Amino acid sequence: MRDGVGQARDYAEWIAVRVLGALANDALRLERFFTEMGIEARAVRTCASDPRFLASLLDWVAEEAALAEAIMSETGIRADDIAMARHVLRGGDEETCLPMPAGRRSRPRHFA
Repeated sequence: MRDGVGQARDYAEWIAVRVLGALANDALRLERFFTEMGIEARAVRTCASDPRFLASLLDWVAEEAALAEAIMSETGIRADDIAMARHVLRGGDEETCLPMPAGRRSRPRHFA
């Protein structure tokens, strides 16, 4: 069984992969992502295992409110979960970023 830190990392990666999947469901969004990130489609599988790439993906989505809202609506992922995932994938303090219990909606204090 993984410890809390490993669970936080797994959860952050799961969120990023869900977001990537939502991008992949819209060819125009996906093409824009590839163009703006400067990567080719064939590199995504390799890049998707890199936490820095996943953090950059979430950063890119979060920069545009309309895009972030659309993806959150499509995936059911909350803004605070994306913020947590961005933090963890960048190498932040994972122990303070554990997934929140179901039904709890307030943000962790370190995400103002």
